[in-house]
Amino acid sequence: MASRLRADITPATRAVGVTWVQSTTGVRTPLRELAAVVAEANRGRAEQDRCLLIVDGVHGLAAVDEDPARTGADVFVSGTHKWLFGPRGTGIIWVKPDAIQHFVPTVPSFDWRTPTSNLGPGGFVAYEHLFALPAAVDFQQQLERARVAARIAELSTQVKEGLATISGVTQRTPRDPAVSAGIVCFVVDGCCARASRGTLARQADPDHRRAVCPAVPADRDIDPEHTRGDRQGLASARRSPVSTTWPRAAGRPSG
Repeated sequence: MASRLRADITPATRAVGVTWVQSTTGVRTPLRELAAVVAEANRGRAEQDRCLLIVDGVHGLAAVDEDPARTGADVFVSGTHKWLFGPRGTGIIWVKPDAIQHFVPTVPSFDWRTPTSNLGPGGFVAYEHLFALPAAVDFQQQLERARVAARIAELSTQVKEGLATISGVTQRTPRDPAVSAGIVCFVVDGCCARASRGTLARQADPDHRRAVCPAVPADRDIDPEHTRGDRQGLASARRSPVSTTWPRAAGRPSG
């Protein structure tokens, strides 16, 4: 991935946008390696010609034991309602201090405390969200990021191992936790979302299913002994065009 990026960057490239964890494959992008490639491309450039690394981190934030500010990204953007358990409709934008000069607000803002906050839109804030998000951050800090990430990796590995035992299921997500996170994507032979109904049909990509493993499920919710009925339902989905079965191992469908 890094070598391909190195080959594609030209002197005219001003921004590289990447997704930290791909929602359709579950693959985790090596941000530090990509940041090193962008830094290499910036050597010798004038500041106004700088190439910025912009990261969509929604499926990595609070799911991976990594500090986004130390990955080498110039801009990190993420919703906070997923792995951080924040309110829907909330998100963060983090900009490296020496990169903020490359941004100009496009709409008036009511918040001029910092150059980054000035990038937010004007209008009245949703105070219930404003007050709830710090509580979500405090909760994660009490759990400790490393412990949460380890638990997510443990549960994801259980899901992958379980799916590997089901005939007709092909996983898209790597088995190695180092290149994946909390999403496990897979396809079921002979079953597509267009032909199915209910939960599976509501997933964004009609060609695959996606399981998510937040840190909260108990082992019994994923252990094959307790999910035998779900495993049988998933296997039978290959034979039934109207199956609505979703394995409890998935936790829940996620957008």
